[in-house]
Amino acid sequence: VFTTDRYVSLKLSKNREASTAIDFLKGYKGVLISDFFSAYDNVECLQQKCWVHFIRDLNNNLWDNPFDKEYENFVGKIRKLIVPIIQTADQYGLKKHFLKKYQKPIDNFYKQDIDNKVYKSEPCILYQKRFIRYRNSLFTFINHNEINWHNNAAENGLRHICIQRKISGSFGGNQFPYY
Repeated sequence: VFTTDRYVSLKLSKNREASTAIDFLKGYKGVLISDFFSAYDNVECLQQKCWVHFIRDLNNNLWDNPFDKEYENFVGKIRKLIVPIIQTADQYGLKKHFLKKYQKPIDNFYKQDIDNKVYKSEPCILYQKRFIRYRNSLFTFINHNEINWHNNAAENGLRHICIQRKISGSFGGNQFPYY
């Protein structure tokens, strides 16, 4: 599912191969807001990774590691960083004028908690690597107007298809046997 504020495009394929996204988005000059599916890493454009997906993953790992204090503290630092940014976006809109002030706290977070930091906790190490890998695409939205911090538009565009699949088991007989 590829969306803009006005349009939804569906590209049906038998699987989630990287070539589908890469071919569809060839020549795209906007900002791609996506989940962490690695195929999107190969699309040559500015990108914003979805914080809803990222927060969900962080929370799931908290549930899986309830006694990991180092990880709990790490997630607390992420929360302290991202919550004010999201609140500002909700209050004032997705305007870089209001959001660019968070670049310094982001840089400080990377300096103190990501770059050259040694963690013992496996989840901390995992997310440290994700922060490093996606450094250029986790906070794109603070430097551009009207770029969202989540990909909810695409998720909502896909929702009715998922509901139909759940109800009927497919989209109409054997027309799409992989769904």
